[in-house]
Amino acid sequence: MRSYQLLFALLILMCGVVLFVATLDEVPSQRGLAHPDFATMQQGGDPAARHSEVLWVAWSFGALVIAFFIALIDVSLARGGKSGPIAARRTVWICGGVLELIFLALVLSYSSFMVDPLQDSVLFFPKPTAWMMYGIWGFPMVFVLLYILRFEQWILSPADEAEFAILEKAKDAERAAAAAKGGRS
Repeated sequence: MRSYQLLFALLILMCGVVLFVATLDEVPSQRGLAHPDFATMQQGGDPAARHSEVLWVAWSFGALVIAFFIALIDVSLARGGKSGPIAARRTVWICGGVLELIFLALVLSYSSFMVDPLQDSVLFFPKPTAWMMYGIWGFPMVFVLLYILRFEQWILSPADEAEFAILEKAKDAERAAAAAKGGRS
């Protein structure tokens, strides 16, 4: 499957998940319950009652968004040549798989947290929040580092840049010739 076809398929799947969520019945405490002390405040109520039926749907949408993000990176990688596009793609998709596993760990830890919120904390946060802060938030820095360290090999090689300069000069010469021709008449 080509990268653009994969992107389109992922978008269609994400739209399908959103449409599926739109057809679900509303849980009674989904929009919040009246707070006993503050009339203008709403509180969430039992998280297991609100989220247990839709947690897998939220996971599937998040997993699709991560896959879409990785597919967008894949589209930006250089095609062909000796710059190692196979290794680049493999590295990016492996890192994407790790990000998917981190997201799965977040969702699974949240599902157990809904039942028992008095679990151990990890570095001062409840486990789901720790996965979010240290995993989902921090891991994409790997992609930034790969981009910085492998730009010339994976994105725009010096040979590609030289070829672009030649094309740019040819286009400038073509424009100059068209302007000179247009100026004489």
